[in-house]
Amino acid sequence: MQRGAFRHLMRDYFSFTRSERNGMVILGILLLISLLLNFFVDLIDFKRPADPSEFKEFLKSLEAGETAVSSPGQTLFAFDPNTISGARLDSLAIPVRIKKNLINYRSKGGFFKTPSEFGKLYGMNDSLLDAILPYISLSAGRGGGESPGKPAREKERFLFDPNAVTEEELEKLGFSLYQRRNLLNYRSKGGKFREGDDLMKVYGVDSSFYHEIAALIRIPVEDGHLTGDSPARILELNTADSLALISLPGIGPAFAGRIIRYRRSLGGFYASEQLSEVYGMTEERVRMLEKLVYADTSLVNPLRLNFADIPTLARHPYFTREQAQQIVNSRSARGPFEKSEDLLERQILDPVAFKKVRPYLTCR
Repeated sequence: MQRGAFRHLMRDYFSFTRSERNGMVILGILLLISLLLNFFVDLIDFKRPADPSEFKEFLKSLEAGETAVSSPGQTLFAFDPNTISGARLDSLAIPVRIKKNLINYRSKGGFFKTPSEFGKLYGMNDSLLDAILPYISLSAGRGGGESPGKPAREKERFLFDPNAVTEEELEKLGFSLYQRRNLLNYRSKGGKFREGDDLMKVYGVDSSFYHEIAALIRIPVEDGHLTGDSPARILELNTADSLALISLPGIGPAFAGRIIRYRRSLGGFYASEQLSEVYGMTEERVRMLEKLVYADTSLVNPLRLNFADIPTLARHPYFTREQAQQIVNSRSARGPFEKSEDLLERQILDPVAFKKVRPYLTCR
């Protein structure tokens, strides 16, 4: 009797339907998953703050992978991309994707005429190309090439219109291959530069590079003037101090000092072309500066032929001491000069020397 009652009790409280059993199985699985998650979460230290230096090191490692490869047995060496063998290519420290693209390019008949054309390879970026260029050595062949391992040329400085400048001129100005490509591509798609700072629309031209070349940009506008070439920005040579001169492209403190000293010895400039007489000044730099400066001739200090003594005349760059002596002697022997052309008549100066010094002479 009691056994029957016990069985009845167990059946009432501990027997489950099929759906109830399925629910218990699912519940058990969920409990097990939650226990496992709790276990693994405890293994992870979420409280440790992120170290910015680790992130920076990670970025550096990524960047290094784009510019150099440090795999064992690999290094950078001089190579000809048109002829390098597969074995030699394997030992060259450049990214694998570039090696594959090089092989694919050559298999389709591609040929490099100049080292800079190596930048045509798909996946090549500007920094990587700059790192590889010194090692590219093209042998004489189809189309010739640049000199093997030729160092980067010195930047030149001249005025340019970004809407018309050629790729060769951009290279002379210091534009990288990546910058040149993007500028020409921008123009080919109808892009136009209306202001100098529009140049920063070109990928690769950042504010730092733009400020290096900003003073050289000249863009014609509708009224026929040039942007950046208004009278307020043209420098007067006889009143400019060293700070003003340094603001000119290609003029540093040394050149500014030389210009001021030469101006003082002359008594002032009467033409911008006289800058070519400053020590170390190249013709190219003078051509560039002539469009940025002018000389106010009213500020020139004249040489008084009838009163200046020998030391005063001899200090002028356009007179020799012998000529200074002849002027004083002629003045004593034949009387004062009535006009500056008397220097020609008395055969003290030849026509070339006279034409050069004439703006400084007065007989008053």
